Amino acid sequence: MATLEHLCAIGELEKEEADLDADELPLRLLYFAPGARARIVGKLRPLARCRGRNTAPLEQFEQIIYEYVVGKSLAYSVDRRKLDPITMDVWEFKTPDVRIFGWVPRKASFIVLDGEPKANLTKFKMYAPYVQAVVAFRGQLNLDAPKALGGVNYNDLF
Repeated sequence: MATLEHLCAIGELEKEEADLDADELPLRLLYFAPGARARIVGKLRPLARCRGRNTAPLEQFEQIIYEYVVGKSLAYSVDRRKLDPITMDVWEFKTPDVRIFGWVPRKASFIVLDGEPKANLTKFKMYAPYVQAVVAFRGQLNLDAPKALGGVNYNDLF
């Protein structure tokens, strides 16, 4: 079994190095499955800003990642939500136009497996495949137990 740091060292996870200001420190850690960041950016880059929005989907993705890493509060059901079935311990980070899927392996750490424009998920009701993909990836990852934290209490997870 391995720690998150070891999995990064051997290329099984990629640690997010957020672009922080000189007076900011990372209060939380965020990791991507191999290729996940590039895959999400590839899906979001061609999308224009939706009518009535100040930011494009790619900017929203970058903003929520930044907010998580610097420790900003993420409101339940607005910025984050545990997906059904809740016993699978799969979470989504939410922006107005983007959904990001992953899980919490330990307090103040999040692993991202994939993301999708919200319109695609609403249109096709595609949440179940993402939940299954997170569970499958987490299951094959050689991570120390417990591989995922349960519960929904903000202070216990984030």
